[in-house]
Amino acid sequence: MLAVVAALVALYAIKGSSLHRSAGKLYLLGMGVAALTALLTITVNFPGPIIVNVAIALYAGGGAYLATRQRSPAVLRAEWVLFGLGLVALLGFSALASRQVLSGAIPLAAPLGVGGPLLVLVALDLNFLLR
Repeated sequence: MLAVVAALVALYAIKGSSLHRSAGKLYLLGMGVAALTALLTITVNFPGPIIVNVAIALYAGGGAYLATRQRSPAVLRAEWVLFGLGLVALLGFSALASRQVLSGAIPLAAPLGVGGPLLVLVALDLNFLLR
């Protein structure tokens, strides 16, 4: 919840203001806690949803961090690497979820709901990177 509130504050604060920077730091902290918590709870037979939660937290946190950096070739390369990692996580989850859906272990809607946010983040980043 900390990351959600901090993200909303950062979205509506004046960019570059101390409130915006403080909210961004809280967002990064919240996403780090979410990623760590999710990593520590991967103990079920189908850890796909938790793995996707880790990927979303790391992807969103990494993207937020890179957004605070001055644009440079190094930052652009890091953004492409982050995009690639997000895509690999999405494809890996899709492969795992497909087997579960085809075996009848989970309904089709489950992986769509879990993987949807990561798909949106990756698609938005690709749109940003191709501009």
